[in-house]
Amino acid sequence: QPAATAPYHIYICQTSRNVLCKKMSLSAIRASARLAAQQQQLHQQRRVQQLQVTGLRSALAAAWRRSYAAQATQEAPPKAKADSDDSAAAATDGVAAAAASGADGGAAATAAATAAELAEAKKKVEELKKEAADFKDKYVRSLAEIENARKRSVQQVENARQHGIQKFAKSLLDVADTLDMATEAVPQDELPANETLANLYEGVTLTARELERAFRQNGLVRFHPLGQKFDPNRHEAVFQLENDGMEPGHVGAVTKVGYALNDRTIRPAVVGVVKAGEK
Repeated sequence: QPAATAPYHIYICQTSRNVLCKKMSLSAIRASARLAAQQQQLHQQRRVQQLQVTGLRSALAAAWRRSYAAQATQEAPPKAKADSDDSAAAATDGVAAAAASGADGGAAATAAATAAELAEAKKKVEELKKEAADFKDKYVRSLAEIENARKRSVQQVENARQHGIQKFAKSLLDVADTLDMATEAVPQDELPANETLANLYEGVTLTARELERAFRQNGLVRFHPLGQKFDPNRHEAVFQLENDGMEPGHVGAVTKVGYALNDRTIRPAVVGVVKAGEK
């Protein structure tokens, strides 16, 4: 719209199984776009974390394989066969003991390095889990904010649809009041003797009836609260009166009827309230 202060509206269409078109305000569109960008960024970060976790799992598997291979090398050396020569047997046993000692030392060093790698990998996994939980919380909050923005936009559109004619409807209430006063001012006993007056009265009555029908079709309903309990949200009390046949606090007289647009009072009824009698 060309006016600087006029509200801007944009039609957004989302294609899925069905085509859904919504009328949303510009501020709601901007908020939805920001939230969608945040959601995409969180999704990318979660994907990177998943790749990191996969790499750490592969590193852990490789470390476990190395540890298993190191443990496999720690087998006891075969016993030397009995030899008639005692000196040769002693020399063979000494060489075997030295070899076994060297193998044990290498396996211990490999196991220590593997344990350190496992501890570091577990620590990294825990950090990534905490970071993933934080991203998940932000992702859920973003989804909730998007849903709230969508509901607010739908509510605004519904309110504009139901109450957009409120100003126009209020401007026609005086016309309806004038037609009612015109019909009430005609003396009923003169209608049979005066054909012109009878035709005029019938035309005014039909006009008032058609106007009321148009009101009802657009959700504008008149209410006449005579005999009802006084409601400050729907009635405007301008005076009090005594009436023995009605309970105090009830409407005893109506000087102007009220109107409600889709259950929202746009003009309260002007009434007189029955007051309590003196004891």
